Amino acid sequence: MCLSGEALRLWHLVFLFLSYKHVRFGVGSLDEKFFCNFGEKTGSINIMETDRLEEMMKEAGVRISPVRTLIARAIAEADRPVSGLEIECALATVDRSSITRALSLFVSTGLVHTIEDGSGSVKYELCSSPHSHNDSEGDPDLHPHFHCLVCGRTFCLHDQSIPVLPLPPGFTARSANLVIKGRCAACSDN
Repeated sequence: MCLSGEALRLWHLVFLFLSYKHVRFGVGSLDEKFFCNFGEKTGSINIMETDRLEEMMKEAGVRISPVRTLIARAIAEADRPVSGLEIECALATVDRSSITRALSLFVSTGLVHTIEDGSGSVKYELCSSPHSHNDSEGDPDLHPHFHCLVCGRTFCLHDQSIPVLPLPPGFTARSANLVIKGRCAACSDN
């Protein structure tokens, strides 16, 4: 069966809607809350935001599919960088291998960037626009992060910049990762 462009777009939106009906942001057991806490996001679908996300995917050279769009939306709607496990928990209808393959593709095409916060789990964050991450000085998404040692969440510090350090002759920086560790505001109150 071959669907017309309009019918395929409608099927795509129905798939996204049905998939988001199963999103679990921060509910369930204590372990699930620790690993699957995306914040106060609701997972509601906004067609205009989906169009912009799909436009970014096309710019990055990513072939659009319902599953890839769903994974990219989960990253975009999170209020902070998220791990593959958190995405898996939030998207109960998508299997781990599809998430892993999509994340690898997103990183290689510059749609998302990774953050290594020392927790042993790489975090993913949607880039402001698709680009190469091979130039630390020209990377618009290069900013420090804060990792809470109590709740395990990692937060972006967008208003701060990573200082440029002088390197010895012959050394060339390809990327930089600055992570500050401590207690977040929510954990400090407890």
